Amino acid sequence: MSFEPPQKTGNPRYLFGLLGMTGISGQSTIPTAVAKRLYLAAVWFPARMTVSGMSLQKTFTGGNARLGLYSDNGNTPTGGRLLVDSGTIAVPATPDRSVISYTFKPSELQVLGPGISAWFAVLFDATITFRCARGQYPVTESGSETLFGARADLAAFGNLPNPCPTVTADETTSPLCALRIDSVI
Repeated sequence: MSFEPPQKTGNPRYLFGLLGMTGISGQSTIPTAVAKRLYLAAVWFPARMTVSGMSLQKTFTGGNARLGLYSDNGNTPTGGRLLVDSGTIAVPATPDRSVISYTFKPSELQVLGPGISAWFAVLFDATITFRCARGQYPVTESGSETLFGARADLAAFGNLPNPCPTVTADETTSPLCALRIDSVI
């Protein structure tokens, strides 16, 4: 087996969450987030990739958000290790489809994939509307359940919990996330 150095993508590319891709199947929705609820979406990686940022498209309301990545724990985020927590990000109250984004610090760069190796997470402190898609490729959990997306109610807005708390399957609120890919390994 020979070693192949990472292949730079030139201009960074964005990989959309497995359950957050619109235009593939299902329908795009704009749910209103419940404050202090952690929303999660599985991200499928076609190869090993270096990830250096993440984003979420919001719609008409403002407040604060935290973006994060959890490691996969056997096709579920429950018990997965927190890989990145953006800290609090102000969400502008602009009537458009602006993007909430976070660029990783050098120590936060992640090499992920192939397959489902991470879960994008977002937590809001207010009732913010965000873009999502539902009815997308379900993730089959260990056992017989199918996970379309997930959520967990938290006691407060703040640091994302580590590890990921127990989640409830929720196919209606899978965030439309995008991860910045800097290289394919």
